[in-house]
Amino acid sequence: MRNNKQLRIWLAGLLVLLPLLADARDTLFPRPAGLEADVGFWVRVYSEVDTRGGLLHDHRHLDVVYEVLQFPEDATAAGERALVREARQRYEALLRGLATGSHEDLDEDARRVLALWPEDVSRETLAAAVRRVRFQRGQADRFRAGLQRSGRWLPHIYQTLEDMDLPRELAMLPHVESSFYPDAWSRVGAAGMWQFTRATGQRFMRVDHVVDERLDPYVSSVAAARLLEHNHASVGTWPLALTAYNHGSAGMRRAVRAMGTTDIETISREYDGRAFGFASRNFYLAFLAALEVHERADELFGAMEMESPLDYQTAPAPAYLPAAQLAEVLGVELAVLREYNRGLLSPVWQGHKLIPRGYQLRIPDAYLEQPLAVALAGLDNTLLYARQRPDVEHVVARGDSLSRIAARYGVGVNELASMNNLGNRHLIRVGQTLRLPVTDSTAAPVRLAEDGIYRVRRGDTVSTVARRFGLTERDLVAYNEFDDRNRIDVGQALRLTPAGPAGAVVARYTEETAADEAGMAAQADEADEEAVAATEVQPGDDATHTTQPPLSADPSDYAVAPDQTIEVQVGETLGHFAHWLELPARRLRQQNAMTFGTPVRAGERLRLDFSRVDEEQFVDRRVAHHGERQERFFAEFRIVDSREYHVRSGDSLWSVARQEPNVPMWLLRQYNPDEDFRALVPGVVITMPVVERRPAEELASEQG
Repeated sequence: MRNNKQLRIWLAGLLVLLPLLADARDTLFPRPAGLEADVGFWVRVYSEVDTRGGLLHDHRHLDVVYEVLQFPEDATAAGERALVREARQRYEALLRGLATGSHEDLDEDARRVLALWPEDVSRETLAAAVRRVRFQRGQADRFRAGLQRSGRWLPHIYQTLEDMDLPRELAMLPHVESSFYPDAWSRVGAAGMWQFTRATGQRFMRVDHVVDERLDPYVSSVAAARLLEHNHASVGTWPLALTAYNHGSAGMRRAVRAMGTTDIETISREYDGRAFGFASRNFYLAFLAALEVHERADELFGAMEMESPLDYQTAPAPAYLPAAQLAEVLGVELAVLREYNRGLLSPVWQGHKLIPRGYQLRIPDAYLEQPLAVALAGLDNTLLYARQRPDVEHVVARGDSLSRIAARYGVGVNELASMNNLGNRHLIRVGQTLRLPVTDSTAAPVRLAEDGIYRVRRGDTVSTVARRFGLTERDLVAYNEFDDRNRIDVGQALRLTPAGPAGAVVARYTEETAADEAGMAAQADEADEEAVAATEVQPGDDATHTTQPPLSADPSDYAVAPDQTIEVQVGETLGHFAHWLELPARRLRQQNAMTFGTPVRAGERLRLDFSRVDEEQFVDRRVAHHGERQERFFAEFRIVDSREYHVRSGDSLWSVARQEPNVPMWLLRQYNPDEDFRALVPGVVITMPVVERRPAEELASEQG
């Protein structure tokens, strides 16, 4: 009786709370009446029509659906395209006839098409509609499968959003991006359940040819929450922040400026910006539809069994570990280890690379006979490696092709192309050096004394010892009591692991020559640019989602305004602009009435001369410059959090940037795009990104 009474009280409270929750949702995620038909279109796509068919429709007026196409069971991809082409041409002809002829004595098909439009539709509108006939493949079967998969990941996503004080509705975004499929790849390289591009993923995760955390549903969910939080801070509303997930923060800020409003209905209906195409225009509407379909799942799909969330354990790899031998020692199949550690790429599972030291291994409780940390602590010395297996390199010779090189070394062409970031696999040049994900026979297990102590040798420093054993200097200092960290003595005993209980794992190492150490240090200073391993593309004909722009997390405006001016960004000089425009700098000084030696400052607007280079080529060069600079930074650092800083009297952009170690001024400005750092006012609140240096073992792993 007591339980029934408590349940009635809880239900009564819920009935009171539900309207408040609905009001909160309507405020955060408005569903304008003027876009209701568009949302309804996506509800149909997600719940009525599966991938064996689709909707032929007007791409601006989604309530105008000409036909629901169903493909024969035995239709090939080419056959499906032919059927769509034929149907599109048929409706284009009908629309042309309606636009140019009389509406009297129409046949049945023409009357049906005309009835889809308002009674007072003009001939001009019908003529324009000829160019807007579009096919959208159905997604109902994928959405249903995604619903079932979502049961495994949603508890983690909800908890992540709650911890970051973000709306839980954001958890529905993977329905739009990937149907909760962790191994999804877009045609242009966006990866994982949240479809991060490599450039954006590197801001928050490890992305290289050994580990790609975009494919880890747990890590990437945290990263997606951070990106959405950043987008919201940049553009101000959740409809715009979600659209920015597809179109980029800078693109949405341009849309707001162009339209003079943050209203999502106005922007969706009227904004006609460069690259603001069908996918970007409909991204928020598809999100609202996914939210509705998820909540009405039982009604729309019937009862279904959801996947259960995992009970699992995590523990860091104590050293570099061979995957096959680790699976054997843990008593699990290699396929099981791979299933639950999706961030590790194919070179690890093929034995060409080792599981990196410090990688957070995840194993479900059901497969473990003892705690994972205990099992890892008891690994035999012969399984523990000090360094990652280095990459083998091949210098392209005359007559080589990528397929020949791949066959020679027994690797896949896609894997080789992706690892070397080859946009066109047919374009390799004689003398070019390609990295190969194959095992180097010189990498062998090395044992260390069981006490985990290293004796200092002549020429050692804290820095070189830390690098040799894959530690950070901070770790090495923390493990030892130094009188002076800048002075260590020959013969001094250094502990390479934390002092702790018996069974603590000891780091293993190989002795390196001074030349090797110098080479490693030089490599660590270079921002190595790695490509991710190739994976099969997830199909998605005419799907809503497309890849994000290369700098999608960057709200800086790199575009040229209609008056041919640009906003100067941090780090840009007049020399940069002159170089990108193929002009002498003096011409730009004359055009902007600048005396010689006068610097340009971030936030100023500068008028440019496009007599030699067109605007699009200029923007491409400019974006490439900033993309390379940002990639170099995020090859060494990642964003882990953000905090507030209250401006004090006398602060400048430079002094504020120094409040958070390792944060460059351009990143600080990205997190505060609306602040004028030329005239900071005391009391203004600045958002400070918090970054951490990637562990030494990650950098060493990338450098091979």
